[in-house]
Amino acid sequence: MKSRVLCAVQMNWSADIYRTKETFESKIRGLVEQCRSHSGDGELLIVFPEDVGTPLVLLDAPGWVFRTGSLKNAVTRLTLCHGISTFKNRLLHKTSWVRSLALARADTAARAYFDTFSRLAREYRTTIVAGSILLPDISLQDIQEVLLNKKNNFLSHGSDVYNICYVFGPHGEIIGSQKKVYLVPGLEDKDGFDISNGSLSDLNVIDSPFGRLGIAICLDSFQEDVVGNLAAHGAEILIQPSANCKPWLREEQEGWMESAWRAMDSHNFKFALNPMMTGCLFDLCFEGQSSILQKDYASVQYGYKDLKPDKYFVKIAESWAGEEILILNMSL
Repeated sequence: MKSRVLCAVQMNWSADIYRTKETFESKIRGLVEQCRSHSGDGELLIVFPEDVGTPLVLLDAPGWVFRTGSLKNAVTRLTLCHGISTFKNRLLHKTSWVRSLALARADTAARAYFDTFSRLAREYRTTIVAGSILLPDISLQDIQEVLLNKKNNFLSHGSDVYNICYVFGPHGEIIGSQKKVYLVPGLEDKDGFDISNGSLSDLNVIDSPFGRLGIAICLDSFQEDVVGNLAAHGAEILIQPSANCKPWLREEQEGWMESAWRAMDSHNFKFALNPMMTGCLFDLCFEGQSSILQKDYASVQYGYKDLKPDKYFVKIAESWAGEEILILNMSL
């Protein structure tokens, strides 16, 4: 019987990763290779952090877009580069400039995201929870047809843009998706990137060789109505792709105990994976310790850096600002 291995990727990002499709794929491939090197020939589940695909709107932008220390300035410069298509979306959909830009770049970002994760899932024979990306609604059938070169472009529906996570099976197929329900005030709502909320009624669980996956993107894992819904639908593994844009101080660590750890304590999830994004995207910086939790893990050895070790933590990143790969063999 093949082993089943869980891999949580603590990815360190920068704008340079998103200069071209090739630089993005090279980065993701390197991380997938590291996970596969630890897992041998067993069944492998890899989970990436929240927003891993979001900066794909930057693809192929001229150098002067990247030559700024400010994310706000970079977005302004990128809007100028794609002024006509962005302005058309603004007029057509009556949306903000930032959402209009996301709609204008949706096809390019989607193609790079889906091509990359589909290809790597197939090549490395792995199930990949591909963090998340900001995209409008695109039907799974439409995505598959573009990936199979039966269509040239994605057909998006409506003017809403969601923070959405896709899951790829070991043949490169999409086996599920999940929209983020709760948005970070000032960053993701109308005062920030103007993202639309997913719906509690659309929450679902995804069948996989590892058990039933329930995805609660970052802030969603802090919400009882989200995690309770996933538990009620029979989720066995809680997956919390995250990107925390606050310093990893003691107060922040205490707050994060109210997410995947609390969900494990309150519900019957067997495992939880919380991969974190680290590094800076222009002047917006991220910190956090990734972790893997196991319900029946009796030993108390691990905990966030300034807190006491606690139950359930079976793997935890040593760094809160660097890149790490966490591996857990479910069969042991």
